[in-house]
Amino acid sequence: MTPTPTVSVVVPTHGRGEALAVLVPQLLADQDLDELVVVVDGHGDPSEAFLRAAAEQDARLRPVVQENRGRTLARQRGADEATGDVVVFLDDDVLPRVPLAAAHARHHLDRDDLVVVGAMTTSPARWDPRARLYDKAYSDHVALWQEHPERLLEHFWGGHFSMRRATLQRLDGFSPEASYG
Repeated sequence: MTPTPTVSVVVPTHGRGEALAVLVPQLLADQDLDELVVVVDGHGDPSEAFLRAAAEQDARLRPVVQENRGRTLARQRGADEATGDVVVFLDDDVLPRVPLAAAHARHHLDRDDLVVVGAMTTSPARWDPRARLYDKAYSDHVALWQEHPERLLEHFWGGHFSMRRATLQRLDGFSPEASYG
């Protein structure tokens, strides 16, 4: 029997302390999570103190602070820091359905060539008119993916997905030119 892969979750963030205050405890409540890497994109972000205090309470949390270089490079930094067999990338305003780690690990159990796309439910605090438009656009894309799975990469949303770390390394990570990583 194939051993269950270990799972790291990478969350790039910038100026979203309120969202992290909701997301981080929810992720750390997942007993199947091996590691949570939160990359703060920009020194002086108030969420740094919250993350350092939370890391003192749970060794699975690893805050990483870098100069403000953008979401794609923050995501890449998190990938470089992650140690899990599977790396889940999650935007800081996405509320995952638990158990997140076990669900992603299960999909990657016997395959090393998958990109698993997870649901992207955003924080209720962000349900302003723009968030509703985002939700509608995302729902439309999910319907498109279900009807035409071969078109997934034409319309890929990077807010919640996973892949094997070895695959990501083989692909040399994310393109620094990508505007939405």
